[in-house]
Amino acid sequence: MLVLFLLRQNPVQKAAAELFDISQATVSRRWTALLPVVEKVLAGHVPDPAQVSAGRIVLVDGTLVTTWDWRSEGTRLFSGKHRDTGFNLQVAATLAGDLGYVGSGLITPRRKPPGQERSTGDKVANRSVNTLRAAVERAIAHLKDWKIFATRYRGPLARFALVTKAVTALAFYKKGW
Repeated sequence: MLVLFLLRQNPVQKAAAELFDISQATVSRRWTALLPVVEKVLAGHVPDPAQVSAGRIVLVDGTLVTTWDWRSEGTRLFSGKHRDTGFNLQVAATLAGDLGYVGSGLITPRRKPPGQERSTGDKVANRSVNTLRAAVERAIAHLKDWKIFATRYRGPLARFALVTKAVTALAFYKKGW
């Protein structure tokens, strides 16, 4: 329950410790020990991306997951677009909004030429692409229901892949996969 609470709400460990009536050190130890267990137990609920996407359109988009500024780890993560520290989490989804991690044959909206307006054809094409992209935006919104993605990630960056796998497995488990 503690691991799920930390993933879903992303509180500081001291707040979780007070809520669960344990020490912050115990929260940290349990988080470190049990997160891999949760991911491993639920990994069987994550469908094979190749099977889920076979014969279907797969949409890929990115979202910023904000982090601390990890200069001490020799990494400087900064998104100029968002003017914040973090990194781009790539999400793939089918048109039904089902999550996945496979994609080929990318179709993206057409960019505006520098110093010019978009042509009518480009505007029509972009409207079509953006209508399709709504499914992947929905998938990202569902992932960001997990506050560990929606609010500033405070943990070590080396563990973020495990966090992502655990949340993905929990999302599929919740959908009944």
